[in-house]
Amino acid sequence: RAPPGPMSSSNRQVRQPFSRGISAAGVKKKSKAPKYPPALDRRVDLRLVKFDVLKPWITDRVTELLGVEDEVLVAMIFNFLEMDQIHSSGAGIHSQLLTFLDVNTDAFMVELWDLLVSAMHNASGIPQKFIDEKAAELKRQKEMAEELKRRQQAVEGRVKKEDRRPRWDD
Repeated sequence: RAPPGPMSSSNRQVRQPFSRGISAAGVKKKSKAPKYPPALDRRVDLRLVKFDVLKPWITDRVTELLGVEDEVLVAMIFNFLEMDQIHSSGAGIHSQLLTFLDVNTDAFMVELWDLLVSAMHNASGIPQKFIDEKAAELKRQKEMAEELKRRQQAVEGRVKKEDRRPRWDD
């Protein structure tokens, strides 16, 4: 076996303190910025959004994703959003929520950002999805009320027919 010779500085590998990786000496590693969905690259102006309409959705969605109600996390999300009136992107909030929502962060933030952008572009400041859901709910309620009315009229019609029949036990 040949004795190990002196290593040139270009071949030498150095373990960086507090890192798991090994990098070549003198070569700086790129820091990995957290990746976030491209859908968050849209600007949102909260002055154009009725934020109070979104608060219940945020609370329900976070509870659904975590399986438990987390008032502290929900309040933190409200604070992140209310901190600035204009958000150039959702990347900052996304990176803050990674610790808490973990694998659900992307889905939550894309849904939230889509709602915020929709609300911003809607004259009422309410996401179009919410308006459509409310319209569908009102339509279902109206149909149910009409069906109940038809049933009630049918029952009343049968009762009137029975009242007209002669009774033999009188």
